Amino acid sequence: MFKPRTLILLLPLLFAALLAVGCDSTADRELKKAQEALDAAQAMGADAQAFDDFRRAEELFEQAMEANENGKVQDARKYAINAKIKAEDAMSKTKDRLNSLEAEREQMGR
Repeated sequence: MFKPRTLILLLPLLFAALLAVGCDSTADRELKKAQEALDAAQAMGADAQAFDDFRRAEELFEQAMEANENGKVQDARKYAINAKIKAEDAMSKTKDRLNSLEAEREQMGR
């Protein structure tokens, strides 16, 4: 979804957001958002269309859950945020691939 240059520009905002929620003693909000992004990605077929990105998002989410269970809230937040970003990347790639397939199908039908 994000180009590398855009991601670099967003990193300071990401860190500011992390500092802003630093007072919160749990990573529940970030975990919930990451889970929602994973669910949305899977619902649109990203687990098949953008397997590598989707799988990486799942791995990051698993790391977030483990860190959270071990009381490492900041690590859990970091992993959860990265999982959400990777799930969004998978959704974007899936959308692009599905649009390409649709365009090819339309060309073949003409």
